[in-house]
Amino acid sequence: MKKNLCELAGKCSGCPDLKTPYQTQIDAKIKSFPEVFNSEIHFISCGEYRTRDRVDLTWDSSSTKPVLGLHDLNYKNILDLPACPQMTEPLEAWFLEFKKNLPSLKNKASVRLRVDIQNNKGVWLDLSHEDTKNLFEEKKWLTELLKKAFVEIGQRKKPLILSETGLKLQKEPIANPWFQTYLGEMLTPVKLYGLVGSFTQPGFGTNLKLVEQVLFILKEMGSGNILELFSGLGNFSIPLASFGNKVIAFEIEKNAMECFKKTISENNLTHLNIQLLESNLYNKDQLTSINDPLNEAEILFVDPPRSGMKNVVSKIKQLRPKNLKHILYVSCHTKTLIEDLNGLTDCGYEIQKITGVDQFPHTPHCEWVVWLKRK
Repeated sequence: MKKNLCELAGKCSGCPDLKTPYQTQIDAKIKSFPEVFNSEIHFISCGEYRTRDRVDLTWDSSSTKPVLGLHDLNYKNILDLPACPQMTEPLEAWFLEFKKNLPSLKNKASVRLRVDIQNNKGVWLDLSHEDTKNLFEEKKWLTELLKKAFVEIGQRKKPLILSETGLKLQKEPIANPWFQTYLGEMLTPVKLYGLVGSFTQPGFGTNLKLVEQVLFILKEMGSGNILELFSGLGNFSIPLASFGNKVIAFEIEKNAMECFKKTISENNLTHLNIQLLESNLYNKDQLTSINDPLNEAEILFVDPPRSGMKNVVSKIKQLRPKNLKHILYVSCHTKTLIEDLNGLTDCGYEIQKITGVDQFPHTPHCEWVVWLKRK
């Protein structure tokens, strides 16, 4: 048996390809792109194991004892993870600590565990109202959990605190430096503020390789005004602006925008030329907000959700922005990426480079960085 092979290999949906030789996995990911794009595909490995500093799990109490883990390959049952070679050692240690003495729940729950660069622990619990009420009444388990980690509960990600009157939830989320991005040629680390439940890339090491590749392509493009869509916490906005570019960044999620602003203030980055704007780019009525920035931009940077760019491609086709020479597209969802690339090539752009950054070994997924240039 391979040294780091998980005992759930061939059963767990987390790493469905774990028994497949790694080079065979890479070849399959490269072949997932149609030959019609006629572009050489570069590939960067982030290592086969220990790549994740955050993990999303399901907490299920439907069997004789509470289970914390991932779906099986058929997505019918939750497998109880004994450990996980994809987690970094600090995250795995936190996972094993968290799953000790789990109470039973009435309903399934989602759990996100993460560690920061200094190994501080965070947990986001997305529980039913019934289970939240029961845990608050029981008190002991949540009280002990607070001694170990920063705790967020519910869809609004409210922080759990212990006050003089007992356990309570803060009214508003609290941003902490759970992640980091990088600045300039030297890739200087910058603390990236967010919530435990915020979207980030899965690990610190994999994100470094991803940001490094984005900046490498940016240097090949040359400087220019950048329009960034779906900016999130600013993981790419800040590195892009650190090369002296003006960046107009659009985001819709209010918590992400507040965290982005805190990152700028806490790291004294107000000198960076970043303008952050709020707009739902999946709403056709609000999509007009990018008309002027799109016409002025020389570079378009996008890192959209799994659903892709959607109507933004139609907007580019409609406006035919004269100044827009380059598009840099980051995506972890190959299917919607290919759909958008087909649309963008129809708009007169030609693929210059495709690079895979393998943040998800032993799965069919990969983080892709694609550079398109106007013909």
